[in-house]
Amino acid sequence: MPLPMKMKCIKCGREYPVEIYYRRCPSCSGILHIYYDYDEMRKRRDELINVHEDSMWRYKGLLPVQDLSKIISLKEGWTPLIKAKRLANELKLNNIYLKDETRNPSGSFLDRGISLEVSIAAEYGFKSLTCGSTGNLAASVAAYGARGGFKTIIYVPRKVELGKLYQIAIYGADIYIVNSYEEALKRSEMMFLDSFVITTSDPWYLEGIKTIAYEILEQFKFNPPDYVITSAGTGSLISMTYKGFEEMHLLDFIDEFNTSFIAVQSDKADPIAKAFRSGKDHVEPITGSLDTVALDIAISNPTHGDVVLDIVHKTKGYVLSVSDEEILESLSLLAKLEGILAEPSAAAVLAGLKRLADEGKILPSETVVLVITGAGLKHPKAIRDTVSKIITLRRILSIVEGEKELSRLGTTKIKILQAIAEGHTYGYAIWKVLKNKYGVKVGLPTLYQHLKELEKMDLITVFSEESDKGRKSIHYTLTHKGQRIVEDFG
Repeated sequence: MPLPMKMKCIKCGREYPVEIYYRRCPSCSGILHIYYDYDEMRKRRDELINVHEDSMWRYKGLLPVQDLSKIISLKEGWTPLIKAKRLANELKLNNIYLKDETRNPSGSFLDRGISLEVSIAAEYGFKSLTCGSTGNLAASVAAYGARGGFKTIIYVPRKVELGKLYQIAIYGADIYIVNSYEEALKRSEMMFLDSFVITTSDPWYLEGIKTIAYEILEQFKFNPPDYVITSAGTGSLISMTYKGFEEMHLLDFIDEFNTSFIAVQSDKADPIAKAFRSGKDHVEPITGSLDTVALDIAISNPTHGDVVLDIVHKTKGYVLSVSDEEILESLSLLAKLEGILAEPSAAAVLAGLKRLADEGKILPSETVVLVITGAGLKHPKAIRDTVSKIITLRRILSIVEGEKELSRLGTTKIKILQAIAEGHTYGYAIWKVLKNKYGVKVGLPTLYQHLKELEKMDLITVFSEESDKGRKSIHYTLTHKGQRIVEDFG
């Protein structure tokens, strides 16, 4: 039986019938949420959850899909809620749980929203999908586009993470590189006549995201936790998680809940946290560089910012911002103690919890859920930066990376570096050592060509020395990078 539902603008409050082309409020351009006739739904409450389905579609009775045969799914959702005992011991708390969204098909919680939205696109007969994204959204759209047989067109900014770009490409999407995230959005929106345009502010996408809340409550046997902590870019995740809790209350699955909601941002992109610290109820967009390791939550003008402030205030929660250093430390801690490799935007929640625990704002007896939104292998640079800071792993990393350098250098250049390391710093002396000690026979012109190439590779530097008689001689010395290669492979 189709659900009785309507769209409502979260900004001006106007209501509309559910219409595929209503992506924003026609009156004020505010975000539209979908609401249902909860009194009517309560009458068939026992039919709303299919406990035999091991994906988010166990809640299809609470989602706005009319034609169930059009559902496009990769078994997203129904991710584990893991009790983090070692992490709890580290933070001197008793009850930390991890909602592990890295288990989703493309490695991100976004799969929930995209599965629902692509299903809607199929229901309405679209053959093509498009989106503009910094990475995770595009990867998910490409995966579900492939699953549903859609032509998929993706616009990404130049700063996209390579790990995510490879993921998008392998799904067979058409990829266009543009100058910025804003341009990526505009270019995708211009495709509305030919494609189903997907954004993280669409009402159907948002409805898919709320299933995280349903799962948390069901996994807790409908006993709400004391805290739910999410990272916040647009603010849609915390907004829809709260909406899911509200709906479970309206449908009598839970009593009045006292869960506090906490949002965590990067301190290099924290418009919601700035408004919270200032006691404001409106979020002002920020300007300037958003250069942070947590790129997926670096949003200058969050679409759900005001909603997040309202939720946080009425649930006695917090919005806080954390540094890149805190994020990378938390990324390492989460992997080392609990075996979950999260991307920086996801690890930010642990950084926020550590701060609140240190300040005594969360008591040891209270139950905390951290939503781990995405997998770390999507962000190889952050993983590399984190590993390089661990002393016991630094040499291993150096060896592996050095092996790659070695294969690029070749034997002659390695022997030249070794000769310089031994103190043979001018050209003729290097040439003699190559010939007499290492058995490498090259002409002097070839030697000097190798030396020029090593300088360009930043493995040696060149300096001149003037003798007592006024003559200059050219010498070579190893850079730090060159010295490292000699130490590891000499």
